[in-house]
Amino acid sequence: MGLMIAAGLAVLGVTIVKRATDADLGAGSDYATATIALPAHARILAMTGAGDAITLLIETTDRRHALVTLDRKTGAVLGTLTLGNGAE
Repeated sequence: MGLMIAAGLAVLGVTIVKRATDADLGAGSDYATATIALPAHARILAMTGAGDAITLLIETTDRRHALVTLDRKTGAVLGTLTLGNGAE
């Protein structure tokens, strides 16, 4: 009986370690490592993600704002939307 309990605990331990290790490898493999070119001294004010896209709200030194959308798998810029007050 004791041998069966020990064997069961060993199988449980191996399963937990295997799943934890597999989850760590899979989570990071979908993300790109990339350098994104922002205007000089720009600040990232906010970030949100949905699906395969990440959107950054940036503020430049002249206090202009823009939304920059990136592909999270490649780091490529998908689009930039410059926000203005309508008087420009």
